[in-house]
Formats: sequence, structure tokens, C-alpha cells
Amino acid sequence: MLKDSAELEIRKRYSLGDRQFPNIRLRHAQLKGIKLAQANLKGADLSYANLREADLSHADLSNAYLNETNLVGANLKGAILNHTSLIKAILADANLTGANLSEAFLTKAFLTNVDLTKANLSGTYLHDADLTGTLLDGAFFTPKTQFPGYFNPLAAGMVQKTSVESLIQQKVTITELLTSFNQVAQCSSHYLGNILTAKYLNSSRPPREWLSNFKIDSQAKIAFAGNINTPITTLQLEYFKEWVAAFIKACSLIIQDFGKVLKSKDIELVNTILKS
Repeated sequence: MLKDSAELEIRKRYSLGDRQFPNIRLRHAQLKGIKLAQANLKGADLSYANLREADLSHADLSNAYLNETNLVGANLKGAILNHTSLIKAILADANLTGANLSEAFLTKAFLTNVDLTKANLSGTYLHDADLTGTLLDGAFFTPKTQFPGYFNPLAAGMVQKTSVESLIQQKVTITELLTSFNQVAQCSSHYLGNILTAKYLNSSRPPREWLSNFKIDSQAKIAFAGNINTPITTLQLEYFKEWVAAFIKACSLIIQDFGKVLKSKDIELVNTILKS
């Protein structure tokens, strides 16, 4: 498909009600003023594209590539941009109120006069970004957020959150907990085998009613008896943290420095919880 026809095609599909465009490749595309509100653009490559004044409100652009993309005056209100690459992106005058930019890469991005009110900037990379005139009232950051050297986030009206508060704000689901905890169990099984890992998972589980919904089979695989798409609460996250810490302690009796082994595996969610 030729570039021009690809640009026409996405406009046509959207106008007919299609909102599913994951992993679409439209580098250098001319999409000025395009309407893609609430579209699924996960993993899309829109680097170097012209999205000036585009409507991307509440769109899912997680893990997408928007390097050096022209987003001047674009509407990204409530957009999901976690883990998105926006290196050297031009976002001047864009609306990013309430957007989720957790762990997004905004190195050398132009954020002049951007509205980031109440945005999620937990763990966001903002090295050498231009924050001249940027509105950041109520936007929150965590200790992992990396700002330009001169920048004082508290003076700009931002709010610092703990890692746990950040996870709650991102509406982490039970599915994500299961994925991370199963990675931990797999790591243990590599050293201890499935039977002993399953034994430690059961014996280390704190006596919390909610945790009884997690089921462990003979292969040390963890499942949940209930709706796995439900966002977790602060209290549930604390229970989960308690369980993971106890499991790691039990495994460490046999596997020396098991906690360090897990850290090297970069199981992000579990490591974030344990740091909090």
C-alpha cells in the first residue's frame, strides 16, 4: 500500500467506526487534524508523522513510537502513553490533561506551553526536555521520574506519589499481578522445581481472605478465582506485597540472594511493589 493511500485508509476506516489500529506503521504520514479519539494505536509507529492538531483524546498509544512526531496543538487529553517513545517529539501547545505518560520516553521533547494538568508522569524520562510554560498542576511523579537538571517538580505544582500510589493510579489489574507473580514462580521453579515452589507459595501466603482467591497448581502456576480484569485496591496491593516478600524470604533459605536474582530479571511490577 502506498503511503498516501495508507493515510487515506486510516481516515476512511475511522469514519466508518473502526477504532482498532494496533501496530500500524505510518512513519512520515501527513495526518494533520486527523480524528482518532479513543482509537487503539498500541505499538503503532508514527515517528516523524505530522499529527498537528490531531484529536487523539483517550486514544491508547501505549508502547507506540512517536519520535520526532509533530503533535503541535494536538488533543491528547486522557490518552494512554505509557512506555511510549516520544524522543524529540514536538508537543508545543498540546493538551495532555490527565494523560498517562508513565515510563514514557520524552528525552529532548518540546513541551512548551503543554497542558499536563493531573497527568501521570511516574517514572517518565524527561532528560533535556523543554518544559518552558508547561502546566503541571496536580500532575504526579515518583522517585523514578527523571527531570531536566534545573527543574523543580514541587515548585511547578506537581505531587510526588509513592510507587504503590502510582500503581493504584494506573489501575493495575489482577491480570498484571498474575503475570508478574507467575514470572517470580517460574524463576523459583528453575532452581527449586515445581513441587517445592508450589509448597513455598502456599506456605508463605498470609492469612488474608482476598489472597485465598489465588489458586496454585502442582506446576506452581498461579491463577485467580474471579474477575481478573478488576483493578486492585491499595489494601489488596499491600496484601500482595506481603505475600511476595514472604515467598522470596522462604526461597532465599535455599537460593542465595534470590531477591537479587529477581531484580536482575527485571520483573517490573514486583520490583516496584517491593521498593515501596
